[in-house]
Amino acid sequence: MSLFETVDGKTTQAVDGDANGSCCNLCRCTRSIPPQCQCTDIKSSCDSSCSVCRCTRSILPQCSCMDIKDSCASPCLELGSERL
Repeated sequence: MSLFETVDGKTTQAVDGDANGSCCNLCRCTRSIPPQCQCTDIKSSCDSSCSVCRCTRSILPQCSCMDIKDSCASPCLELGSERL
């Protein structure tokens, strides 16, 4: 996996620079304790840490990791500027 990936149609780079890590711009969490979080980014593929990946069957697949975790990965950096 490269340091760059496509998130929601934009090229991004992981904040920590870890090629095996993931990044997440759209994180949704419940208010429960512990929280249940899911990254809702649409990417061209899921990273290696994702255990349940759902992709469309289109020529340019759109994938989303369906894992539920206690927290989401660090946000992604959009090339040229930080994406909030």
